[in-house]
Amino acid sequence: MQSSRTRYLLPLIVLLTWGLWFGAILGLFLFVQVLFKTDRDVAVRAAPRMFIAFETFQLVLAAIALIATAVWRLRVPRALLTVIFVLFCIASVAAIIPPIAITPKMELLRIAGQSSSPQFKALHGRTMIFYMTITISLLVVGLLLPSAIASPGTATESAPA
Repeated sequence: MQSSRTRYLLPLIVLLTWGLWFGAILGLFLFVQVLFKTDRDVAVRAAPRMFIAFETFQLVLAAIALIATAVWRLRVPRALLTVIFVLFCIASVAAIIPPIAITPKMELLRIAGQSSSPQFKALHGRTMIFYMTITISLLVVGLLLPSAIASPGTATESAPA
């Protein structure tokens, strides 16, 4: 039997990690939009740095979320935790692709002064698909987490180990 401290530690880690990740992506969307509306010159210089910093931050959070959820799922074999883990996997894959395959190309175009080019806009559109995938996956995780945390899991709720 788990101790009370152990029982709540993994859900707490998952909840905090989810909150930081979801809050950061929503904050990034909001801050970049406001920056472009209020001071485009500053936004053109600052937004790329904000996205690069966020990409690193979210990869760390993705790793923590995956590990903590996997361990939680192994300790409490419930279908709901499997769903949460799969959603974190989807968000994590969507978080990994832009920094590897898209952001470096966008940075080269930006440095070359081609941030208004069709190629840059196409790459930007692709990143938005990945960012929306992350956001939607994390939103659904956030809707499921209260149920996962509230119910310790019973034999009837459990998924196969």
